[in-house]
Amino acid sequence: MAGFLERVKSLPTLGLGVSTEFGAGDKAGSLDLRALRNRFPQYGAFLEVGVETAVGLDAHAREWLSSGAPTTYHFLDVNLDEPDDFDGPWLAELRAFVKTLRPAWVCGDAGLWHFGRRDRGQMLLLPPVLTSAVAEAMAPGVVRLREELGREVLPENPPGAVYLGDRHLLSFFGELCERADTGMVLDVAHLAIYQAYAGLDALAGFGDFPIDRVVELHVAGGKRRSTDGYGWIEDDHGLEILPETWRIVEHVVARAPNLKAIVFECERNRLHDLLPAMGRMQRLWAERGRHVGEPFGTPEVRRGKAMSLDAARDLQHQLVERLFAPAVDAPVPAALADVDARAFRTDRLRQRRLVGSLLEEYPASIAVVGLPAVDTFFDSLEWRACIRERGSLGLTFGDWVTGHAGALARLELAVARARRARPAPRRDGHLRLPATAELLVLPHGAYSAWEALHAEHGPALPERVAAGLRARRPEEGEASEWIFVRVNAAGCAVEALPDAVGELLASVGEGGTRAAVVAEAVALGAPLDEAGDIVDGLVADGLLVLD
Repeated sequence: MAGFLERVKSLPTLGLGVSTEFGAGDKAGSLDLRALRNRFPQYGAFLEVGVETAVGLDAHAREWLSSGAPTTYHFLDVNLDEPDDFDGPWLAELRAFVKTLRPAWVCGDAGLWHFGRRDRGQMLLLPPVLTSAVAEAMAPGVVRLREELGREVLPENPPGAVYLGDRHLLSFFGELCERADTGMVLDVAHLAIYQAYAGLDALAGFGDFPIDRVVELHVAGGKRRSTDGYGWIEDDHGLEILPETWRIVEHVVARAPNLKAIVFECERNRLHDLLPAMGRMQRLWAERGRHVGEPFGTPEVRRGKAMSLDAARDLQHQLVERLFAPAVDAPVPAALADVDARAFRTDRLRQRRLVGSLLEEYPASIAVVGLPAVDTFFDSLEWRACIRERGSLGLTFGDWVTGHAGALARLELAVARARRARPAPRRDGHLRLPATAELLVLPHGAYSAWEALHAEHGPALPERVAAGLRARRPEEGEASEWIFVRVNAAGCAVEALPDAVGELLASVGEGGTRAAVVAEAVALGAPLDEAGDIVDGLVADGLLVLD
């Protein structure tokens, strides 16, 4: 295969475009893509679609596609340095997604898109630890995506409130691009945030950066904020493009020989408010490349001792733990001692958003234990293991809260497991429980309490309901009943079963022939001439499936 600097010649020149995210066009005051395309086509030459594969395309993106206008695809859900992220189901979804979008290329932030596994509540975006070992670990991920999709994959520099590592951001991404033999998306707004965090000039690090690797620029507004006197910049995609950002744009556009596109990330703003900035970008684009070959900026300055990949991952794990720490006065890990502690508190609602996602799955459990107790989960060994061992937040929390909320938590955990279950291997001619089903025994009354809660209130619990639930929670050791949980396209179903049915389903285990299940039904007391019909009825009702 030809090297990137040869392959880049065949990439289309797209010009000036905008980005979108799922549902952005439905919000008041957002960018009207149709109006942009019809009235100012020079500002909307293409659309960068940023969305998780599990979410899909909204009506606005589909309308754009139907027009035949160009697109690029911005992934939001893969950690390039973690091989386990490239699982078969996700890759299949990604290939189908790219087939629909037909993007000129694929791009996305090369950072931590999710802690633990790819799961609900676990999405976030943090920069990589800026060290050579991480660049080396990310490069195979870029190459694999390129090979899987048959398109160029361009890593992007992410935003952050904290940056860790011994390399300058531009040096790190220059190394990543060379190791993966690829180009990149340079987000100049994110770069301005990094330079401010590091106390550097806006053009620092460009002196030895391979600018011929820059294929696309992202430009966006940023807002200066203060937390307890600590100044930082929020990547808010607003109207105010910082002077430092414009300075980087002007220098890069004039000198990047392979620049093919500029994206204005402005999806949450009205079109008429964006025209001045779009006009300025268009003028810069029209004069692009006029200073190709001219040097600018200063070389990289090393910022500490290089670290191994294991040390870098451990450092990032500690950062995630600290960002979600419930107590602002908690001790800072020694590895993070050089970071201003106020930088960890720039997003004060981070933990509450995570608790909100848990509340959707565990309303009864959280009502029983109370929110103050939930805060202690973020100090637990289970929470740390979830981060470090690629665990599922929902399942880890379910295991943890079961020790505090008992039967109701066991039921909600069963629902959570059923939601995440994957199809079981087929065994032709065998009966088994559905793959997305759970069978459990709970104290009598647990199911009725859960059913009443969800039927009347859903996850939003008035305090009087929560207090009542805490007062009458079923205790282990009471009279019990069989509960069957199943999840399908229609949603979640939970039902209590007669003891004989529960015992028969439990006996099926990982599967058995119809004859064996019928024989077990007879052993449990079913009439010989009715046992076959009983088993067939369980299949018809979806309690058993036949491979």
